[in-house]
Amino acid sequence: MVLNKYAIVEYLYEMATIDNFRMIILSHNFDFYRTISSRLNVPRKSRFIVENKQDLNLIEEKYQKQPFITWKSKPDKYSLFALIPFVRNLIEYSYDKYVNDSNYYDGDYELLTNLLHNKDNSGTITFKTLGKVYKEYLGKFDIPSEFKEDDLVIEKLYETTENLSNNLNLLEHKVLLSMACRLKAEEIMLDKINNYNGMLNWKVKNNLKTGDKAEFLNHVDKTNNMTRVLFDAYKQIANEEQINIVNEVNIMTPENIHINSFMYEPIMDMDINELLNLYKKLKKLI
Repeated sequence: MVLNKYAIVEYLYEMATIDNFRMIILSHNFDFYRTISSRLNVPRKSRFIVENKQDLNLIEEKYQKQPFITWKSKPDKYSLFALIPFVRNLIEYSYDKYVNDSNYYDGDYELLTNLLHNKDNSGTITFKTLGKVYKEYLGKFDIPSEFKEDDLVIEKLYETTENLSNNLNLLEHKVLLSMACRLKAEEIMLDKINNYNGMLNWKVKNNLKTGDKAEFLNHVDKTNNMTRVLFDAYKQIANEEQINIVNEVNIMTPENIHINSFMYEPIMDMDINELLNLYKKLKKLI
C-alpha cells in the first residue's frame, strides 16, 4: 500500500509538469493530501476545498503540520476551545503546576478535564480561570473580543457551537463540535439517570454491582471513563433510538477530544457535517 501511494504521487507529479495540463485532485485522506501538497508544491491558496449545499469553495489552507502553534499564536474563539484538550495533554505529559484559581479544582489537569465532561462544577469555570492556566502553559493568553473574563466557558462553548456552519471544515471547528457533542450526551444521560427511580447495574473491575442512582453516580464520580460508564447505565433505561444516537458520540468523538499535537490527522479526514448532524440529533433528545 505504501508503494502504491507513492507511485500515484509520482504519477501525478509527472502529469503536473506537462505544459497546459491542469489537475483537480480530490481526497479526504489527510496523509495523501499532505504528501501531494508537498510533492507538487501546491500553493496554500489552492489546497483546500470546502463543500456546502450549493457549491464548492476554494479557500486558503491555514495550517498543515502543527495546528497547535497556529492556535497558540493567533487565538480566536474557536481555537480557544480547541486548545483545551491540547493543553490538558501538555500537562499530562509534563507535570501539573497547580496554578488555577478555582475553588473546586486543585490541579490544572483536573480543571481542564472538567471542561471536557459534565461534572457538578464544570459550569462554574470562567475564562479568567482558564486564562491563568493557558498563560502558564502556553506563555500567553488573550481573550477573544467576543468574550469577557467572567463569562462561563461551557456556556460560551455551546453558544459558539450553535453558530457553526459547514462552510468551513477546519480542525478547530471539529474539536469544538466533538466537545459539545460529548458534553451534551453526558447531560442527556445524567438527566435520564437522575429521573430514574429503579436499580442500576455497573461493573467495578470484573465485579457486577447493583444499586440505586445515588450509589451509581457516586461510582461515576470516581471513574476515569465517565462517558462510557454513564452509557452502560443509560442503555438499561433508554429506548433504542436514544441509545443509538448517544452511542454515535462514543464512536465519533473520543480521538477528537483526546487529541494531541502529534495525532490530529484522523480528525482532518472526518466531514464536519457528520458532527453537525450528530449535534442536532443530540439536541432533540433534551
